[in-house]
Amino acid sequence: MPKDERYGLTSQIKRAATSIPLNIAEGYGKNDTKSEVKRYLKMAKGSCNELEVLMDMCKDLKFMNGSAHDKYIAELNEIGAMLYGLMKSLN
Repeated sequence: MPKDERYGLTSQIKRAATSIPLNIAEGYGKNDTKSEVKRYLKMAKGSCNELEVLMDMCKDLKFMNGSAHDKYIAELNEIGAMLYGLMKSLN
């Protein structure tokens, strides 16, 4: 990433990526109702979706090549599927 993106995209990517496990931990750590845990899982899924868009932006701005982008998107899709499975298991 270019230095001028240190506080732009780079910072946003770090926040979104960190938000995923933090929301999962917070949801389960509160020992609250299933609906409250699902709310935190939905926030984690939202951060996962946000990260996908940020990766698309990085590719469009030529900050990453297509193969790296595809790898990250595949991993994010897998994480999203796992989060969805967790949410369904709480029904």
